Amino acid sequence: MAISANALTAGVSAATLSAYATAAVTPTANRLIIAVLEVGKNNTGSTSSIGVTGNGLTWTTVANIGIDGATSASYNAQLSIFRAVGAAPTNTAISFSTGFLCVSAAWSVFEIDGADITGSNGDTAIVQIVSNKADLVSAVTVTTAAFTSPHNGTVFATGASQVGTTPAAFTIDAGYTSIHATGTTHSAVATGWRNDNDTSVTTTANETTNIGSIVLEIKVKPGGSALLLGAGG
Repeated sequence: MAISANALTAGVSAATLSAYATAAVTPTANRLIIAVLEVGKNNTGSTSSIGVTGNGLTWTTVANIGIDGATSASYNAQLSIFRAVGAAPTNTAISFSTGFLCVSAAWSVFEIDGADITGSNGDTAIVQIVSNKADLVSAVTVTTAAFTSPHNGTVFATGASQVGTTPAAFTIDAGYTSIHATGTTHSAVATGWRNDNDTSVTTTANETTNIGSIVLEIKVKPGGSALLLGAGG
């Protein structure tokens, strides 16, 4: 079976809050659901666990990285990825509860069909999780190890904590299909993937900003081979 991707929802908020919610969506049963969130913090600090609820699913944190700060005590923003799988997802909004005050947020939610979900809540579907961050740059590159199979795909999520007066716009590497690109003057997110292995993933912004990026190796379900990409609205 070929792997395919479908965009579910994306959005932004410039409100100062400790919780944000997406539009209501209905994920497809038995697909790997990925939610990406970038938040600008009201106060600096280390990365924090974020609670996620919605669709009658159990959401598990895949990765948290700090952005815009030289040390863990001085991060001004955070980029997080979550996963879920369910036999009967319901139609609801997805809610993010940060537990700390934020000045902005941007999110991207999408689903992947054909990933290996034989484990617990999608844990077998993600083989590698690799990240990188840099401040006051226009691009960030994430370098992964060799992929475990030539049939596995690559997914990235990039977040920016703005230093400019307009939302960052991203240019992604050739070969990727964009899933979402959205932002406010303080937070921006771009997500995308490609139908093969990529061990060096670069995202370029249209301005000097603070960028963090996370790359995932997605495992094809047993018997899967070719990868087919498609992005919804």
